[in-house]
Amino acid sequence: MRTMSVKNYLPIIRSFLYQITKGGWQITAVYDAAGVRHFMGDYRPKKAKLLSLSEIAAGDESTVCFTKIIDGKAMHIKALIILGNEPDELVADWSYNDDLGDADFTKYWTNFTTVWWDKKVPIIDPITAQCIRLKPWNKTAITHT
Repeated sequence: MRTMSVKNYLPIIRSFLYQITKGGWQITAVYDAAGVRHFMGDYRPKKAKLLSLSEIAAGDESTVCFTKIIDGKAMHIKALIILGNEPDELVADWSYNDDLGDADFTKYWTNFTTVWWDKKVPIIDPITAQCIRLKPWNKTAITHT
């Protein structure tokens, strides 16, 4: 009997958002592949992370916007997320408004890629995949039984 498996990107997305926000970057928006803005960063940081996680996981491609003040100047990053890549290649590309912001973002991106370097995307069975729900940000994804 052949069984199907489903890739579970939630731990990878969660890890990425954790590393970047740990560096002081705030999530300001999430766009889907069609460019529809699903999230505006008018939430407290923990709720912003949880909402972003669910929006990013909802499709194969999304863009996440981050902002951070460095030396009194607003730095902006737009990160293109592609689900289907290897974990350390979750972000296919990013754009920035200042080299200082790019250097800072790259530092936290490197922390993320170090954690996921040469690892595979976790696999779950299809029934579990349909039952996953998210717990608060500091918890892991759980399944209904």
